[in-house]
Amino acid sequence: MAAEAFEGVCTDLPAHQKEIMTQDEQKQAVARAARDYVAANIGASAIIGVGTGSTANFFIDELAAIKHRLAGAVASSAATQKGLEGHGIRVPRSQRGRGNCRSMSTAPMRSTPA
Repeated sequence: MAAEAFEGVCTDLPAHQKEIMTQDEQKQAVARAARDYVAANIGASAIIGVGTGSTANFFIDELAAIKHRLAGAVASSAATQKGLEGHGIRVPRSQRGRGNCRSMSTAPMRSTPA
């Protein structure tokens, strides 16, 4: 994700509030910014890749608001898959239980001549 997507996150807060944001509040702010970035940059019926961890969990919660725009998501772990499906976000059958996310391309892989 482009670093520019996160520029200005929480800039509307007074300086004293920026300094006292908890780590979870910071992660939630990043998750909201990532959701907004995805919403502004995905095509119709997109499939996105979602990582694993506490920040990814906040992102999954935020994705619920735009799930109607997604064809689904590829999960990097069983925990991520459970979170996505818990919000009604489809995980393609071919990705269930795989626990990895090697290729985000929907186009067939082509070999190039050496």
